[in-house]
Amino acid sequence: MRKSIPEEKFNEVFPQFDKVTTIEVEKMKKGDVGYELFYKMSNNTTISIGTIPKDNTLVIIHLIEYKRNLDYRFKKFKR
Repeated sequence: MRKSIPEEKFNEVFPQFDKVTTIEVEKMKKGDVGYELFYKMSNNTTISIGTIPKDNTLVIIHLIEYKRNLDYRFKKFKR
């Protein structure tokens, strides 16, 4: 795991797909397609998990815990 991601935290959060509110898709520097999943854990806590599917594995890029409202970031996705 990269960037000091606690494996226990990842294992706790990742399978809670019912809490995923937004998925951002981005083409990475080396041409891979990356997915960033945003999990709404509570009113003021969102966790972002960045992933890249590669061959038959899932590469975890980051796990970030935000303690603030991220609505400003997602306005471009709302209609």
